[in-house]
Amino acid sequence: YLLDMITEIVVAIRPVAERHNQVLRRRIPDDLPALQADADRLRRVLINIIDNAIQHTPDGGTITLSIHADERGFLFSVSDTGPGISAEAQARLFRVFPPGPGHKLDKTGLGLAFCKLVVEAHGGEIGVQSGNGQGTVFYFTIPRQRPADIMTTEV
Repeated sequence: YLLDMITEIVVAIRPVAERHNQVLRRRIPDDLPALQADADRLRRVLINIIDNAIQHTPDGGTITLSIHADERGFLFSVSDTGPGISAEAQARLFRVFPPGPGHKLDKTGLGLAFCKLVVEAHGGEIGVQSGNGQGTVFYFTIPRQRPADIMTTEV
């Protein structure tokens, strides 16, 4: 089911990337094990992070979604070939308030804060690796052992 969910997300978002002449890639093994998670919220986290990558990657760029699973859990990552994010801006990314200058007024500034809350509620961690002119990688983990109070379904 996880592979089906990823396919649905990529099919839905690919036209947005194509309007910017961007390539949206998946690097996901065909034999991913099942994941116990809140499927709806996990879907929203992935869509938010991929959509952000599309918005901040110049025309002609590449966005890559990767998933790796091992005995500890799952590592999801979304990398892009955008301009990168300064260390100062990275420090504000997961806050509830807008991340800084250039913030679009039609956006709430809640997207990455929501992602952080969802990932941490699953017992995982979220982070970013980036630098000016180096592209960006957003990543998060979802452990196999999840907190008991999370509503889960198999994905």
